[in-house]
Amino acid sequence: MSLVPPQTPENVNPLVVEYVQELFRSLDTKNKLEIECLHGGKPWVTDPDHWNFEAAKRATKVCYQVICRCGILNIYHS
Repeated sequence: MSLVPPQTPENVNPLVVEYVQELFRSLDTKNKLEIECLHGGKPWVTDPDHWNFEAAKRATKVCYQVICRCGILNIYHS
């Protein structure tokens, strides 16, 4: 899950867990649901066009022929 300021894991996690549990109950299944919140990283904001991100994108493209950003995968063909 991606948080943005001023969201915090302490505020958002219980809401997400409640929502997912509600959806799961609506399935009326014999399966069991277990939810673990594995890390509580705080949101942060930065310039996505900063030189260090641009360098990482170029290096990834050279090494793997792909760029992945925000869940979108772009494959570069030579």
